[in-house]
Amino acid sequence: MKDLITEMYNVFLKDDVISQYVDKQAIKFITYPNAKDIKNTIIVIDDLQSPVPKDFADDDNLTYEYAYQVDVFVKQNSNTNSRLLCERLILRIQRIVWQQLGFVEISSAEPQFNEEHAFYRRTKVFKGKQYYKI
Repeated sequence: MKDLITEMYNVFLKDDVISQYVDKQAIKFITYPNAKDIKNTIIVIDDLQSPVPKDFADDDNLTYEYAYQVDVFVKQNSNTNSRLLCERLILRIQRIVWQQLGFVEISSAEPQFNEEHAFYRRTKVFKGKQYYKI
């Protein structure tokens, strides 16, 4: 089976827009940062479910369905419009996930601003299928 989180990570790293604003070490898997520790822009990729068998033929599944949540955190600063950057990055992620991985957006959380720690957060959930023979 493919490691789709790592594949998503690598696709994000190769993107010129994302790599312009997000350091390689700031794209994380599964583990969310503590609010007080957010100093720059961070992306978190999290799997939401175990693979679900789909699309059956000859008494066997042909595909597995996956669901991932991607969060973007952008620390507010005076050098950039952090709210717009957060929006730009999550929209870029949505396009990349669709065009390169074939996953569609199934939900989007309300944009958040954490006043205490001065950062913006955007969240989207993606779902898609991959063909596998285990």
